[in-house]
Amino acid sequence: MAKNNKNIECLRRLINEAEAFLKEGKPLLKKLENGEEVEIPSPISPHQKRQQFFDEVLSSNRRVKKNEILGL
Repeated sequence: MAKNNKNIECLRRLINEAEAFLKEGKPLLKKLENGEEVEIPSPISPHQKRQQFFDEVLSSNRRVKKNEILGL
C-alpha cells in the first residue's frame, strides 16, 4: 500500500511538471509558428538545480533553512 502511495505521488509530480512545461511551451510555439524570434530556455535537470543551489549557498555562506533543502 505504501508503495502505491509513493507511485501516486510520483505520477502527480510528473503530471504537474508536464502541465507547467506545456503552459510555458505553447505560447512560445505560437510565436515561432508566426515567424517571431524566441529565445527558448534550456531545461535544467534536478541534479543541475541542486548543484546550482549548493554552489550558490557555498559561495555566499548564507544560512539555509531545512525546507529549502527538502524542496530540492
